[in-house]
Parts: sequence; structure tokens; C-alpha cells
Amino acid sequence: MTLVPDTDYTVSFKAKSSIERTILAGLGLYHDPWTNVAESVSLTGDWQSFTMTQTTTGFGDDQSRILFDMGGDQGGQVWIDDVSVLGPGSSDTETEIKIEAESFTNTVDVGLENGDTTVGFFDGGEVLEYSFTVETAGNYLRNITLRVTMERSRIEYQD
Repeated sequence: MTLVPDTDYTVSFKAKSSIERTILAGLGLYHDPWTNVAESVSLTGDWQSFTMTQTTTGFGDDQSRILFDMGGDQGGQVWIDDVSVLGPGSSDTETEIKIEAESFTNTVDVGLENGDTTVGFFDGGEVLEYSFTVETAGNYLRNITLRVTMERSRIEYQD
């Protein structure tokens, strides 16, 4: 995704966990030096809505990302839904693109289950990559639904 340096963004999402724990949510570069801004949020077993203003002080380009860092060995499962990043000039134009978990585009050693309709497992350090094309140019609200059931993971989104 594109982030403009020194710009305020509103990051919103819903999340819950199978245990009480924290995660980091933020925006950052998708390349070295991996500069980012992130905030810790506390999760419980109930869905909660989070909205935070984050400023890309001194960083941002067309290879940026939204990130959710699961925080190492805290354990439990985490669910994240209704993710959006709004910046200057954002609109509420709706475009729906559904990407199935098993539709990853890179070559990795992944175990598929349920008739190849579910990503069952993959080794730590492996990354599943997905791509899609928005057919009409414009500024769009990013509303991304993610289901994460791994105990230790890092989720990144990049345009």
C-alpha cells in the first residue's frame, strides 16, 4: 500500500483472542529499514473495535504495509476482521475482492486440508503471498478481513 510520509492515518479493525493478550497494530515500510509506527492493544475473548490515529513521521512510500505483530510466545489464537486504513483523500467507494486462503501465489510447503479449501499448516518463517487487481483507479477504503488461528504469526498487508 502507499503511505505518504508525515501524514495522519486512521487505522481501524476488530479483534479478539482465545486468551487475554496483546498485539501490536500499525503502519510501516515493507522493506529495509522496516520503519513503522505501532500501538499495543489488549485483546480479550470478546470482539472489540479499535480505532487509532497513526502518523507516518519520516517514512512512507509505495511499498508500505499495515502490520499486526502477534508478540512472540504469548499463545492463544487471534481473530482480526474489518481492517481499514484511511488517509487524506480516502473515499468510501466499495469494491469487494474475495481472496481465499488457499489461493496464495508463491511456492511454499503448505499443507492444505478439507479438499484443498483450507490452509492447514505451514512452517514458521514461510510467507503466503496473495495478489489482486482493483479494476478501476481511485482512492479506496481498505477493508480487509483476516482470520488468523496461528499461535505465533505476523500479518502484513502491502499494495
